[in-house]
Amino acid sequence: VLSVGVLTATFMLREWLDFLLILVVTGLVLIAEIFNSAVEALCDFVETRHNEKIAIIKDMAAAAVGIAILLWAVVLVVEIGRLLA
Repeated sequence: VLSVGVLTATFMLREWLDFLLILVVTGLVLIAEIFNSAVEALCDFVETRHNEKIAIIKDMAAAAVGIAILLWAVVLVVEIGRLLA
């Protein structure tokens, strides 16, 4: 929702590079989340019982999403700051 608001503002102000940057990082987060969901589903399919190695794999996939969200947040904070200035 936050991305849509900032994307709308940058689109209306014709800040094309900012618009594309926000679009790319938002897409990155969505792609990372899809990969995370796929990895978790595959792990659950392969091993239904608790397995420490599977837990580590799931944690690594979740960490990738966390890094993508951190990057997204940094870009949005910078862009919102630029729009308000």
